[in-house]
Amino acid sequence: MSNDVTKPTNHIYWLWLAVVALAGMTLKGYLSLRADGDCLSGKITGSEMTIKIQLAEIKTSLLGVEATLVELKREIQKEK
Repeated sequence: MSNDVTKPTNHIYWLWLAVVALAGMTLKGYLSLRADGDCLSGKITGSEMTIKIQLAEIKTSLLGVEATLVELKREIQKEK
């Protein structure tokens, strides 16, 4: 029988095949996680920029309110 599965060389062949397949799956998983990390990093950066823009708009609104309050205070002091 020339194709005997009990031969040590056949065991080594299947063992190396399993190791190579496991290494290939590990590499594929690592690259997939790395790509997801890059995508997540881009989303975080975009969210940070949106928050900074919103904070700038709020600051501008508050400065306008402050100016109005200062004018009202001056008018009230003039009336007294």
